[in-house]
Amino acid sequence: RKYRLMAILHDIGKPATRAEEEGGRVRFFGHADVGAEMTKDILEEIGESDVDIMVKLVKMHMDVLERINLLKKDQLSDKAVRRFARKAGDQLEMLANFAKANIRSLIDPDVVPEIRGEAWEEFREEQEKNIDLIDQLVLRVSAETEKQETQKAVQNPVDFAKGLTSRGLPAEQIKNIIMKKYGKPEQAALGIMRGAGIE
Repeated sequence: RKYRLMAILHDIGKPATRAEEEGGRVRFFGHADVGAEMTKDILEEIGESDVDIMVKLVKMHMDVLERINLLKKDQLSDKAVRRFARKAGDQLEMLANFAKANIRSLIDPDVVPEIRGEAWEEFREEQEKNIDLIDQLVLRVSAETEKQETQKAVQNPVDFAKGLTSRGLPAEQIKNIIMKKYGKPEQAALGIMRGAGIE
């Protein structure tokens, strides 16, 4: 049901953002953001559950295409992958599935070869490559997330505290972060801070 609702609503912001360039090319800049707002209103009006998740995915549906275009050009940095991973959060798999379904809708209907004419085979191959690139993007995100988690797990608490100091954080905030990250009581966190030279 969620996928169907997103399929119906994800491009709803296009009419409001339609702009025609001098050469005749039509653009829809910002349609995902506009569509997300409209989607929120509609889903709340019909009493749908998980509104925030669907709105987030409608808002992000262009993010996937932007990332795979960078991947295609070998220009997707690890930093950009980490940013995308944080933004997608727990909805990464759902977002990837939705993006692939969106691409499939361009090539699966029987009428598409007729509409595309001689360019059909080339268009189909390009879209199938894009689906493969979405899978590659998910693998990159998973690998980068795992790397980050491993680095955090093996980082010495004293080194971690020093890193927080270098960011200019006050001692009280550093103490609270250490307590939360390592599950330490206050006295143990203060001991780690002393080891890092934080008074």
